Amino acid sequence: MVQSDSFPVLPVEISKYWVEDRLLLVAPKVPAWLVVDVDTFNLLDQLRASQRGCGAEIPADRQALRRLRDLVFRHNFIERAEPAEKYIRVQAHLTNRCNLRCPHCYVSSGLAEPNELDKDAWFDVCRFFRGLDAPIHFSVSGGEPTLVKWLPDLMRYAKMDCGFQTAVLTNGLLLSDEKIKQLAGVVDSFAVSLDGASAETHDAMRGRGTFAKTVNALHALLRTDARVGLNICVRRSNAQDLMTNLGALLSTFDRTVDVDLASVIPEGRALEFSGETLPPDEVQANISTISKQLLRDGWAPTRASLRENCGFGTSFVIYANGDVSPCITRRFRRGNIRRDGVEGVFADLTRLSEKMKVQNLPECKSCGLNTLCGGKCHLPQVRAGAADFQNECSEGFKEQFRRGLTRRFDIVERQFHA
Repeated sequence: MVQSDSFPVLPVEISKYWVEDRLLLVAPKVPAWLVVDVDTFNLLDQLRASQRGCGAEIPADRQALRRLRDLVFRHNFIERAEPAEKYIRVQAHLTNRCNLRCPHCYVSSGLAEPNELDKDAWFDVCRFFRGLDAPIHFSVSGGEPTLVKWLPDLMRYAKMDCGFQTAVLTNGLLLSDEKIKQLAGVVDSFAVSLDGASAETHDAMRGRGTFAKTVNALHALLRTDARVGLNICVRRSNAQDLMTNLGALLSTFDRTVDVDLASVIPEGRALEFSGETLPPDEVQANISTISKQLLRDGWAPTRASLRENCGFGTSFVIYANGDVSPCITRRFRRGNIRRDGVEGVFADLTRLSEKMKVQNLPECKSCGLNTLCGGKCHLPQVRAGAADFQNECSEGFKEQFRRGLTRRFDIVERQFHA
């Protein structure tokens, strides 16, 4: 007999689905998931019942219980002690100027826009968000933000005076030792764009010699205390290079870096770059292959985050001319802080965001996948002025989503047992 209080507290709310001959168990309020056979599910269910006071002891093989406990910890399948802290994410495009002309740039960076916000305007933005009763994640982008002379002053104010979590998204080419010294201590994380894991592939997109300069900047950033990551768009011409060379590149760094693999955003100059843009299923297949290799090398996937909606209104993207978008794409501008005031635009986005939360949508609120899916993208409905934000959701989409969760679970397990 095994005492159930020796086991971590399991999620109270669980949805279960058959995926072929196994059970996918989803804990939407964590969120987390497991994929188990029937015997493991029965043991898990007995433990949950015991923890709710429906039984004092669980008859179990100690080895089976130990394996289940390890599985639960490995996949974070544990009831939250308290709600996760919810950040308001502010992304500030300080300028449209850039030292590169990448053909897949979704904001068509290059020349400065007319009438870009100045240093005082961005300080005012920070002051507004400091006054909210919520933690703020403040990231700066562009264009290339390191072209802005007052970048260190803004980041210092955001971090030291406002208490924000801070990040800089950069191509890394202008990060001199002096500039890194100015930003160290006031930037929590740097995300550096990379278009290939070799000079041949990266330089073909960003220009001759840029790969070596970018890698040198990464080594310099890794000598600071900041978190450092790579932003990589998986495209037709770099997929094989990433599969072949990314692991070797990462092994040259002195400490771990984050790796964010994503598809090309079909906006801006990327609209004329369609030959490089892969269909979603091919992007996902390539990302899965690259991820498997990283997992075999001891890397760990990022924990799933709880998605109350598609992200609309949880991200507050401000462009250099003051236009505001509720998500990464500029096509869905919802006001301008010069014309409408940051408070007015923020109130509008917050109101719409609340309507789009999965718990407020008639079909989503009863779906066990809701906080992993987020209810799908609502921006087409916003553009059309729709009053109802419930997306159509076919059984085929749900089945595909469940199979995707199962594949991610299996990748982690294969890496762990390798």
